[in-house]
Amino acid sequence: MAKCLVEKLQDCKSFCKNFPDPLLVLDKNGTVLNACEMVKNVFGIPAEQMIGKIFYKHSMYSKSSVLALKKLVKDSYDGKKVKPIDVEAKIGGKDAIIQCYSSLVLDNGESVLFMIFRDVTQMRQFDQTLMESEQRYRELFENMQSGAAVYEAVEKGKNFILTDFNKAAQQSDKIRRQDVIGQPITKVFPGIEKTGFLKALRRVWKTGRAEHFPPTIYEDRRLGKVWWEDYIYKLPTGEVVAAFANITDRIKASEDLKKSSEDIKGERDKIRKIVQSIADGVFVVDKDYKIILFNEAAALMSGYAVEEAINKPYNEVLEFVHENNDRKAVAFVKEVMETGRSLSSVNHTLLVDKNGDQIPVAYSAAPVSGSNGPSGAVVIFRNVTKEREVDKMKTEFVSIASHQLHTPLTGVKWFLQLLLRGKAGEIPENQRKYLEQVYASNERMIILVEDLLSVSRIESGDRFTFEKKPTDIIKIIDEVIEGSVDLIKEFNVTVVKQEEMPKQLILSADPDKIRQVFYNLISNAVKYSKPRGKVEVGYNTDKKNAITFYVKDYGYGIPKRQQHRISEKFFRADNVVAKITVGTGLGLYIVKSLVEAHGGEFWFVSTENIGTTVSFTIPRGTVKKRKRSKQTSRSANGKKK
Repeated sequence: MAKCLVEKLQDCKSFCKNFPDPLLVLDKNGTVLNACEMVKNVFGIPAEQMIGKIFYKHSMYSKSSVLALKKLVKDSYDGKKVKPIDVEAKIGGKDAIIQCYSSLVLDNGESVLFMIFRDVTQMRQFDQTLMESEQRYRELFENMQSGAAVYEAVEKGKNFILTDFNKAAQQSDKIRRQDVIGQPITKVFPGIEKTGFLKALRRVWKTGRAEHFPPTIYEDRRLGKVWWEDYIYKLPTGEVVAAFANITDRIKASEDLKKSSEDIKGERDKIRKIVQSIADGVFVVDKDYKIILFNEAAALMSGYAVEEAINKPYNEVLEFVHENNDRKAVAFVKEVMETGRSLSSVNHTLLVDKNGDQIPVAYSAAPVSGSNGPSGAVVIFRNVTKEREVDKMKTEFVSIASHQLHTPLTGVKWFLQLLLRGKAGEIPENQRKYLEQVYASNERMIILVEDLLSVSRIESGDRFTFEKKPTDIIKIIDEVIEGSVDLIKEFNVTVVKQEEMPKQLILSADPDKIRQVFYNLISNAVKYSKPRGKVEVGYNTDKKNAITFYVKDYGYGIPKRQQHRISEKFFRADNVVAKITVGTGLGLYIVKSLVEAHGGEFWFVSTENIGTTVSFTIPRGTVKKRKRSKQTSRSANGKKK
């Protein structure tokens, strides 16, 4: 541009003076030959003061700028093709960027260099801001979790070519950016016409209104069958952006969830039908103790229709009472909810129906698990009237049979004793051996009959009486150990009392029943100990209102899977049945019943092949202690230690 102007103007000086931008005319050394008035705006000094001076030695330039300007002058005079350069400078004490244009022209037949200066500081700041903005846009665009594609309309909006494609789009569409940029959408996505997406692009491009393109199936060889969801916008540049997501997994998960919901509903309906069809009464309460399920059997037993029971507090519909004292038994549901543990009816329980009639029932209750603990409880109860009648018949039969057997067995025992003592004449040694075996078998039969009679009395209740009186428990323990000497000798074990035991301990108890408790526990411990083993009898006063007694052995123990059956009638653990054939399985049942009849508690701790400790309590009454006795024990030889 400067060259053209110079060719048209003969007076170079006049041209320089009136040039609108800061202009210097330089020789090949950078010396100023002429300058326009505008240079003062850049260099801060009048034009006439610059003539004859080397322009780049001005203090406004940095060292790197001086080198760049010297090179620009040299390259221009050498005839090289040069481009405008930006140099750093100080104008009015502030940092600035000066853009320099150079052009070699003829002036009066000689070559001179015209150099134009422009302050482009604001322009460069704007460029930097724009570049940073574009960089932020690019970072945002590239790191979007959703796929994003930018389209440019071609053929007057009939088709669109891809101008940008972010990382998420490349991963989702399984294609590289360089393979799609500049390509028509119909080539990149061959099946796009069928989906209606291209029509949506055209609408947004024409109207400028954003659109949500709903979930749609797209299918091609590269992607297979996928679900897409798009949001389409038009940019101020006229390009159209589609932000999209591959929602195939979400659709599949939704379908799976729907199927699972249907399966759960089907299972729920199946469970409801099962619950409604079972013969036992079943009801379920929520966390507010309101009935949310009530089956037909529960309705039949209680007399309340299902519709009457639903959404009502369970204790307004179902009244459970203890048979022995007619007190309401309602705490079990609350206990299940608060502890999260299952419970079963221990005492005899009655259900009072809608008409006031009492029905013997047995129940069990279990918590319904929720995310933050029990969210309800399920209770199952059944009418045990027939079971009671059968049990009564069995008890009466056992009682009658036991009584009928007891008398002849006792007679056999007396006659055997007479024979063994020689009252009927001398018995040869070979015959005595057989008589002793008969005597031992008769003794086992007597013990079995006595156990059966005890069970009969316990279950009948009215024939099972207690005579509590001040009883020396230590004396009873000593008597039981002394009376078990033959058994102790037979099984080759040692029975010891705890060293801390007092000489005397008086409690209110039935001495015969407590003697039976200790006999059953000690005989069990002896029989189930290993040869040369030890059995310990002891007590502690840890409980405030009761004295705890225990019998500990180091024998075979009870398998964990069978421990819940330990106090059942006729139960013997599998690991001892083969080793010890003698036993009725009634001992601990009787012990537990006698202890509870005294108002005490019964429990045990057992580990297979390590041993068992059975404990029970007797409520405190008048307790007297004397000086401790030395530890006594009874060994297999029957002698005190």
